[in-house]
Amino acid sequence: MVHDRSGPPGKPELLPESEGTPDLVSLRWTRPVNDGGSPITGYLVEHRRVGSPHWVRATPLPVPFPEITLSGLEPGWRYQFRVSSENAVGYSNPSEVSEPITVTLHRSAVTAPKFTQEVSETVALENEKCEFVVHFLGQPAPKVCWFKDGFEIFSSRRIRVLTEHDRSVLTIHQTSLSDEGEIKCTATNRAGHVSSKSRLTVEAPPSIRLPRNYEEGLLFELALGSFVTGFESFVRLMKLLWKLGRS
Repeated sequence: MVHDRSGPPGKPELLPESEGTPDLVSLRWTRPVNDGGSPITGYLVEHRRVGSPHWVRATPLPVPFPEITLSGLEPGWRYQFRVSSENAVGYSNPSEVSEPITVTLHRSAVTAPKFTQEVSETVALENEKCEFVVHFLGQPAPKVCWFKDGFEIFSSRRIRVLTEHDRSVLTIHQTSLSDEGEIKCTATNRAGHVSSKSRLTVEAPPSIRLPRNYEEGLLFELALGSFVTGFESFVRLMKLLWKLGRS
């Protein structure tokens, strides 16, 4: 038996139950009248924005039935759809293009970001770990960014930024004095933008830094009866050594 490509499917039609559903488009079409002599194995669904010459596959693989529900199309744009059927030989010519369909997003499904836990003032010890934690709301899920003195912070060997669900954590390992400054967190989605900021203060434990010549050591030539001003501890040590030497 000689096989050929099938005829094109019917024109895609929008299902009535999807007209009021935000971000979802449900389509149905009729099977091709001519299957080309071999069974139809699937359908390739494509879409494009009205006015664009470029068609984009709606799914990675062909769909097995003559209907589909799509999500993830950008709200506010008008789309057109077409379908090709597949059999053992390959894909048919595309169907007639659908009527333009406007993808809408329910306003009730969109909420501006809001922090339910904001960035708090933090005092950290040098070389210790410190954390900043925020909790947030928003629909669709906001993009969260962290900043230090106006510069965005990214994860590195010493710094970790982790955002999951409604929580974001900035962790700084081995805090240094240069980390001190303003820490800000922002949350942004298509409905709005919000920010929260606070200050990181880094404290160093007390330490004594001797001048370089003291660190390298000093040599003194002393005779009995000598008096050195400004080195009381040194003189006490010398007196002890003299006493031990005489004993």
